[in-house]
Amino acid sequence: MSDIKDKDIWIERDFSKRNTICYTKESIRHPAKMNLDMCRKIIKLYSKPGDVILDPMVGIGTTIIEGMILGRNVVGVEYEQKFVDLAAQNIEKTTKSLSFMKTLGKGQIIKGDSRELSKVIKEKADSIMFSPHFADQQQVTEKMVEEGKMTPTAKKKYGYSDHYSTDKNNIGNLKHGQIDSIITSPPYEDMGVSQLMGSVAGQPGKKINEIIAQDTVQYSTDPENIGNKQGKNYLTEMLIIYKECFKVLKKDGYMVLVTKNFVRAGKQIRLDSDTIKICEAAGFKYIKQHYRKIKNPSFWITNAIQKWEKKHKEPHPYPLVEDILVFRKQGDDKKWK
Repeated sequence: MSDIKDKDIWIERDFSKRNTICYTKESIRHPAKMNLDMCRKIIKLYSKPGDVILDPMVGIGTTIIEGMILGRNVVGVEYEQKFVDLAAQNIEKTTKSLSFMKTLGKGQIIKGDSRELSKVIKEKADSIMFSPHFADQQQVTEKMVEEGKMTPTAKKKYGYSDHYSTDKNNIGNLKHGQIDSIITSPPYEDMGVSQLMGSVAGQPGKKINEIIAQDTVQYSTDPENIGNKQGKNYLTEMLIIYKECFKVLKKDGYMVLVTKNFVRAGKQIRLDSDTIKICEAAGFKYIKQHYRKIKNPSFWITNAIQKWEKKHKEPHPYPLVEDILVFRKQGDDKKWK
């Protein structure tokens, strides 16, 4: 952390209250949830009440729920059906529990692949935060049913009507290129393996298959899930997503990404600098970087640090911060001073 300035560090609580008024107990077991305090801070800094936020890799829907509470309309896109289901349940709980709030925003979850984000969303959400509303929702839903990406039962269960609203202001009917900001926490490469190792380390004496069987919210084992890619394959896939985000974002709109460096073969992999490079290649202008200090590292990280320092007798390479990377879709050059 020698290159990190103190003023750039956010010291947010690691264990924020993730209440069961808005979140189901099952969803809270997700292995890679975004920190609530950090999520709220990003939303407040890089969007405003009434904005539409898009989160293209929304997981259990943290961005959706916190955005709704803060008066934003949030759409989430998620590749894994089990997380789509959990996010949908969280949206339903929040909508019912906080119906008394006049400023409560709307939330929506869609199953889709963000490598084809512009097709799925058809643009215009005021902010993209791994939870965007799909444009032209009726047509998109019908197409997903036809292609087998959504069953008629799921369509009915999650309220996708055959007579979707024609209101031009409805977040599902927004046009391309009108999303104000993108806020998301993308998976880092080999995440499935890392999460599994963490579970194994925390449950000595149990076999891997037993842990997988008991943990129904374990990260994806699908080899096509980006979180299970490595190296150049991972960065290539993420570049595709960031290019799609660039298409759907408004001019001068923000994209905020929460990433974390990691260690492989004893060396720290700088996912932050790699991400900056591919986002710039996608057309974004890099603005700044914040850091969130991790006050309570996981059991696996703590164990790895102890082993490293005992063996090497020198400072460990394990990062104890999350990186908040801020980009913008450049519009008028005069605004970039």
